[in-house]
Amino acid sequence: MKSLNKKQSGFTLLELVMVVALVGVLTVVAIPNIIGVATNARTAALTGVAGALTAASTRNYATRSANNNNGNAVSDCATAVNSLDGGALPSGYKLTDILSGTGTTGDASVLVPNVVIGGVSTVVPWRVNVQGICTVSTVSTPQVNASFKIIGID
Repeated sequence: MKSLNKKQSGFTLLELVMVVALVGVLTVVAIPNIIGVATNARTAALTGVAGALTAASTRNYATRSANNNNGNAVSDCATAVNSLDGGALPSGYKLTDILSGTGTTGDASVLVPNVVIGGVSTVVPWRVNVQGICTVSTVSTPQVNASFKIIGID
């Protein structure tokens, strides 16, 4: 004897179509956000490197101002990198705009302080203050750039 009270279980075609459509809409909305997260992370990391370069340059300037024998001589963007812990840029980053510090290239400028010795204003050539804006960028694509400020004593 066959039983006539068997229940069938499963999904209807309409339910399956609705689930596929919902997954499609979620995918279209989520993909641009996932792509944007990688770019935002790259930009945030680069901003951190630029901030570290600015802080290291400022710390080095204060150290050299107190005692010219301490710290690193900074004459341009490339030598400002020496002030970082480890003395080099982290891997994956490069300087894209190296300014000479002579006042003739880009935004770098040289400030030669006048020191008053015995009532006479004298230029001290061994204590040249260098200030400028430098650019650091990512090596990988898409390339992202950030600026950092240098201040130093050559």
